[in-house]
This record gives sequence, C-alpha cells and structure tokens, in this order.
Amino acid sequence: MYIKTLLLLPYLLLLPVGSVSFNELNERQAMMLIDLYIDNMNQYCAENYNSDNYASLIGDIFDSPQTDVSSDIIGSQGTRLIIQRYLDKLKDSAMQIQYDQNYAISTCKYGSKTLWGCLLTKKLKYRWQSKPIVITEFIEIVENGTAYSIGSIHSNIVNPLEIDCKDDKKTIENNQSKLVALAESEVKNNQVELAALHYEQAKASGSATSPILDKKFKNVNTDSLFLEGIKKGMLIEQQGRYEEALNYFDNIHKTYTHISPTNANLIQAHIKKCKEEIRFEGLVSEGDFHFKNGIYDRSAKSYETALSIKQSNEVVAKRKQCDIKMEEIYIKNMKSEIERGEKLSLTPGKVGQGFALLIKYRYSDRLTGKQYFLMAQTLNSAWAIDKDILRAHRLTKKKDQCRVKREFMLKAQNMGHHSEHFDIMLNETFKNKDRRGCN
Repeated sequence: MYIKTLLLLPYLLLLPVGSVSFNELNERQAMMLIDLYIDNMNQYCAENYNSDNYASLIGDIFDSPQTDVSSDIIGSQGTRLIIQRYLDKLKDSAMQIQYDQNYAISTCKYGSKTLWGCLLTKKLKYRWQSKPIVITEFIEIVENGTAYSIGSIHSNIVNPLEIDCKDDKKTIENNQSKLVALAESEVKNNQVELAALHYEQAKASGSATSPILDKKFKNVNTDSLFLEGIKKGMLIEQQGRYEEALNYFDNIHKTYTHISPTNANLIQAHIKKCKEEIRFEGLVSEGDFHFKNGIYDRSAKSYETALSIKQSNEVVAKRKQCDIKMEEIYIKNMKSEIERGEKLSLTPGKVGQGFALLIKYRYSDRLTGKQYFLMAQTLNSAWAIDKDILRAHRLTKKKDQCRVKREFMLKAQNMGHHSEHFDIMLNETFKNKDRRGCN
C-alpha cells in the first residue's frame, strides 16, 4: 500500500470519539486501513451493496458495529447513525459513493484534543441523479489493542467541520522519506515495479532524492514497468470491477509521466472504457430501479441510453419488458375508459363525456357494436359534445357528423348489434338517403 498525496481543504464542526498519541501509530498500517475502507465502500455501492463488503466493513474495519457515523443520506441529514444502520440506509436509498484517493494521515486539532486520521473528499449520488454532491469527511483512526481501526466518521454535509490539520507539510515530508526508504527496501527485494512506483510518488510530492534509486532506475525502461502495471489493471477490469480499475489506471497515469505516446493512448483508452462501463452499469441500475417502481417509460429511457453506450442482450430484453408493461397498462386504461365511456353515454346529461372517451378508440378493435351505436346516437345531439372534442376529430360540420354517424351505424350492424332503438335509428339514418354520404 502506498502513501497518498495530501489534499488540503477548509473545515468546520467535528464530533470526536477519542484521541490517541501520534507516536503510537504506525502510519503505513493506518494507510492500509483507510485504503481498505475506501475500496470496500466504493465497491459496496458499485456492486449492488455486496454482502461481502458489508461484512468486511462491519467486522474488520470499524472499532465496532456501534461506531458513530455522520449520515450523508438525503432525508436523514443531521442524524448520526451507527455504521451498521448507515450501510443499510445507503442500500435503501440507492446511494452511490466514490471516495477521492488523495489523502494523508495527519495530526489534527479539535479544541484541546489531538486527533489522528485523514481529511478527504467523496462524491454522493443517487443512481438516477445526473450530478453528485461533493462533501468533505474526517475519518478518525484509533488504536485497538495491537491493531488500528476506524473510530468515527463525520462529514460537512450539514455542518462545517471545525478541525485544524495545518501540520500537513511535516506529514508530507515524513511520508516522502518513508516512501524513499520503502522503495530502497523493495529494490533490495527485487520488487522493481513497486520501488519505481513509490519513488515516482515521493518525487511527485516534493524534492525527495535517493542516490541508490537514481542509479538503479537510470537504465530502467519506464514503459516496461508501466506495462506491468497496466496488466494488473486489465485483470481487475476483466473481472468487472470497473470503479476499482478506474482508480488503478488513474494512479498509473499520474505516476508514469514519462512514457511513449502509444502507452499514453493505451492508458487513456482503458480509462475511457472503465468510465463507459461505470456509466452503463449506472444507467442499467437506474432502469432497474424505475422498472421495480412501475415507472416504465423512464425505465425504458434509461435502458435506451445504456444501449447507446454498448449493446447487451440482457438490457435489450429489459427494454422489451418495458414495452410489454407499458402496453399492458395502456390496454388496462383503455378498457377502463371504454367501460366508463359506455356508462356515461347511458347517463342523461353526460353523454358528451361518454362520447369523448369512446371516440378515442374508434379505430381500435376494442369497441362493441353497442358502443358504436351509442356514439352514433350522441352525434344526433352534437350540441352535447364539447367543441374541442368535435374539433379534434374534425366533426364541427354537420355533414361530417352525418357521415361519421352512418359509419358508426354500419359498424354496429356489421358487428351484429340489434335492439329496438337501433333498428329504428338504422332505418331512419338510411331512409331515402344516398348511402355514400349525407345530403
């Protein structure tokens, strides 16, 4: 695990759990703990709230399942939760979290207390939102026997963090020295790739130098080391762990600044692919969410956007299911409106409303002969029909009303409809009239 580059930000109110002496902390072990936390949280949200990550966070990383955490979930702002409940709420809210990989373990002051931990930023987003919320978070590290764990987590989503971490310059210098020492140790153990990575990071964050390492890497092919790193990232990518792979490729891109144009294009291609896959998975999850909640038009739109990124038989099938569900709803609503239209057409004073509902489906195969007859009857009293309805169906003129009335009567007759009133009206409609139209 390697030391992170420090990210300096302004902060305000913190609720600490406890404090420890810096001299008792093993910084490298603390870094490994924070890395483990970030990786598990990013993966927990990205992989549909994986139970393995949940168990790791509860059992291995926090001081206890009762560890105090600021709630970042919309609707629970200002509420402090224990970690177990916090993870459950993330799942319930379909929240995505993406931590920034840049941080440093440092000494911080809160009033008269000295705390050890790190300040970092993270992005929060519901899966169907287009833009994330960026917030600042303080993660406190506490000693737990011979090991270390996370003692509390608080963010500035509701209240600013009042915490002073101004000794970070000293922390960076210490980290640089430790990186150089780590790289020298790795060279001795023939871990050339790791040594090159750590030495590049030490030099990137300051003016750290090492004659031993300068001599060692004088004739080392940076591109070959880069390609070894790329292979590891590609393995993560092939396993579908795109968030993790993206972070890996980003770190490689920042570390190896002196590589050939071909390899620079290669890393950019993998970064682009990971971003597309993350976007694709987010859209599919968004579509699944809307489908589950019966919002099939929005679900279909999410699936269509996902398919514009890449083709997937599974997503194509999901998109077709949206059409099926929307058709089912349409037919259900149509049936309900037709039944209501017939009822209103038989109710004095409401025949115009009944006509408006029934005529919507004049070209469907869902109307009965009786319903066509009821519309024809209503056209005999066209004044009862709303003018906007007549205008929408081009029935403002009497000759058009007559023509459509005849059409409806013939359809009712062809469908076998018979009643005393129907037979009388059929006779009257065509008596001494040209069957091709109205006089």
